[in-house]
Amino acid sequence: MRIFDAKFVNIVVIGMALSLLPVTAFAYDQKRTISKDELSDSYGTIAKSYQYEQTQKSAPKRSILPLTPHFEKGSFAYSLGVEAAQNNDYERAAKHWLLSSNDGNFYADWQLARYYLGAFDNQKNDVKAIKFLRLVASQNGLNSESRTRKQISADAMVELADFYTLGSEPAKLKPQLQVALKLLKLAASAVGHATANYKLGQLYFTGDYLKPQKNRAIRYYIYSARKNNFLAQIKLGEIFYLRGRNAKDRREGLAWLLIAKKNKSPNLQQQVDQIITKTGNSKLTKQQLNRAQNMADMFYLKWKF
Repeated sequence: MRIFDAKFVNIVVIGMALSLLPVTAFAYDQKRTISKDELSDSYGTIAKSYQYEQTQKSAPKRSILPLTPHFEKGSFAYSLGVEAAQNNDYERAAKHWLLSSNDGNFYADWQLARYYLGAFDNQKNDVKAIKFLRLVASQNGLNSESRTRKQISADAMVELADFYTLGSEPAKLKPQLQVALKLLKLAASAVGHATANYKLGQLYFTGDYLKPQKNRAIRYYIYSARKNNFLAQIKLGEIFYLRGRNAKDRREGLAWLLIAKKNKSPNLQQQVDQIITKTGNSKLTKQQLNRAQNMADMFYLKWKF
């Protein structure tokens, strides 16, 4: 009969705790509801700052897809469009991509969708953006063996979902929430799309468009946060750290806030720190703070942020 030493038992216990974490760590009382007014407006402030910084960083040159090694229809025109875009001649790029799109080039459709979404510092055009997003989404790329095509298809569905959530007057498109939900869930399930999961969390949490389902929303936030989505991590931090029912909730919320500020700009780090120090009700003992830091380190390693 094998005798287990204390070290072996500790390893087994830690392993069991990690395996149960997705189910138990963020369990939330179904009777507990959080109104959107309950949370401070620090989340909205930090969300706007993060989105602004992302916009500033997303230079079109960096986001141009590399030419694919295989040949498909319209590849030559597509490559000319990429070359023009890399030289900041976006109008000429769009003309080449349109020729490529007419030949049925999937990547050209996506670049044109991005172009009309205003990704290249040009004027947005909802009508044309929706047209090319639908073209991308309709090509069954989620079932492709190519990871790039899968990701592009999911990205297109998330962008399209925004139009179906809010509607568009220029495109004469009325809000169709069920279509938006379907698109987001397809993107989330196919590639674990972080933004899709975050947007689903927002829809189910805020109550602006659907009857609030807090537990369901939190699950989507967790899926997104594990993909290193900054806004989802901040949201979990606010929900659990500022409004947690007990020290365990607050400890886990603080862990997500510590992860959120890692490798971020000084401005965002400062805003996260302001959330951490915002309320006396969420103060933790020194031992609990150390546990929160250890939990953040564990999450960071487990999900390879």
